[in-house]
Amino acid sequence: NTLSVGYDSNEFWSLTGRWRYFDGVDYDGTTDTIAEENMGKSQSYFDLTADFRFMSSHNITVGVNNVFDKEPPMVGGTLTTNANTIAGFYDTLGRYLFAQATFRF
Repeated sequence: NTLSVGYDSNEFWSLTGRWRYFDGVDYDGTTDTIAEENMGKSQSYFDLTADFRFMSSHNITVGVNNVFDKEPPMVGGTLTTNANTIAGFYDTLGRYLFAQATFRF
């Protein structure tokens, strides 16, 4: 589930906050005791993005995903070989910053 809230100043900037929520997953197997302990917990990630507009047609976007650097639940090697978690579902990179520039001509 995802919830986004934004504010646009109607001037030159806007701000968006996003909450990504992943409910816990039941693990019914018996071979991975690490997964059994960790997969039942829910995960929440919080992201922030700011957009700055200039010269009426250009903008710069900066942001941070996973603001609080929340680690994904660990699973053992029997379920995955990628970062000891289920990549593609949980945020495996931790906190990361990004920027984007858009120029329209």
